[in-house]
Amino acid sequence: EKRAYIALAEKQSAAKQQVEIPLKTKRLSIDFGSILLQRVKWIAQLVKTTLVVGFILALLLIGILHFINISPLIAPIEKLATESIGKPVHIEQVRASLWPQPHLVLGNVGIGDTLKAASVQVIPNVATLFESVKRVKLLTIQGLVIDQNNGEESWQLIETLGKAPSIKVEQLILSDLSFKLKDLMLGPFDGKMTLTEVSELNTIDLHRVDGTLTAQIKPLGEDYAVTLTGNHWPLPLNPNIVFDELKANASIHQNQMTFSQINGAIFGGNISAKAVLDWSNGWHTTGDFTLTNANSPQLLKAFASKVSVEGKVSVIGDFASQSAEALKLTNTPTISASIALKNGKINGVDLAHAVMFNQNTSLAGDATAFDQLTANLQVKDGQYHYKQILLSTKQFHANGNVDIGQNQAISGRVNAVLNAQSRRLQADFNLGGTIDHVKRQ
Repeated sequence: EKRAYIALAEKQSAAKQQVEIPLKTKRLSIDFGSILLQRVKWIAQLVKTTLVVGFILALLLIGILHFINISPLIAPIEKLATESIGKPVHIEQVRASLWPQPHLVLGNVGIGDTLKAASVQVIPNVATLFESVKRVKLLTIQGLVIDQNNGEESWQLIETLGKAPSIKVEQLILSDLSFKLKDLMLGPFDGKMTLTEVSELNTIDLHRVDGTLTAQIKPLGEDYAVTLTGNHWPLPLNPNIVFDELKANASIHQNQMTFSQINGAIFGGNISAKAVLDWSNGWHTTGDFTLTNANSPQLLKAFASKVSVEGKVSVIGDFASQSAEALKLTNTPTISASIALKNGKINGVDLAHAVMFNQNTSLAGDATAFDQLTANLQVKDGQYHYKQILLSTKQFHANGNVDIGQNQAISGRVNAVLNAQSRRLQADFNLGGTIDHVKRQ
């Protein structure tokens, strides 16, 4: 019996152990899974925190680099630039940035004796920084001013840079570029320069930042060929003269620009012209033009005339002018032209009244209408001389000469015929007074 009891106890103990082992294994599995889940969450949180902190640090690095003046780089950059273009280069400050791609910004750059740029942005090919020939993906020159003293030096700089043995520029961009001709500033322009296969200047493509004008400049021996395209572009010499459309071809030789062809839309009509602009000694311009179907009020307003005439006007003539200041060049031109107006009126003057009432009196009135008006015009020293004037409608005809002085005083003589109610009235009289108060004398 004792042996049987011992055997039974051993069986019960073995059975109990078989039950407890899986329970312990299960507990261990649960504990390990819980610990593993906690570790995974901790690692995920760590990665998330690292990414956020890393992103913030990267932004801070980009921002800090943008504002830090990395002065130790100035000397080696000046040395490399001077050796590349053969002219002394002076740089006041250097900044670096990683956004949108690694680049340097050189501030207040002086080149040679006369050229200055507000900044130069350099995007290098990083892989070539430690090679004998450095490559630049993009070079942006901002705030360069080209004038008659440094123009030739500017173009030579570009060609020299293109042929430099120690640096190769893949793309050259111009930003906020201006041209200064004596007292006249043209621009600002943005654009780019292209080089030929032998690294000589090919073209300069520019556009005004306000979108009103594009220009292409190409070397032509010692001269430069210029092509202009304008859209609502105000003439720099007189901003009141606005080309609705413009296409022009010109050439520049030293201090002279010759326009071989000017075509466009202006004052509601069309214009074609040729002109020469010279700024070697003061300002001088000469040329000829044909203007067709323009709006008279727009034309007169552009030249600040107080004469009020309506109708479509066509003018064929030539002009010349000179001035010490560019913006005064159109104030007192010399013009010889023939003019023709259709279906208009001279406001404020009633010539028919002078025929109907044969006495010296004011001709102030509503208007003198006409089907056609033609005249030869001579303008000199601010005085306007209208010769061989012919004005006609079905009932009214007039011819004569009229002079308008600088003080707006009027003088002249008119012969007029009025056909009214089967009657024919005729008068021959002198004019006097001023533009806004014409009198029969």
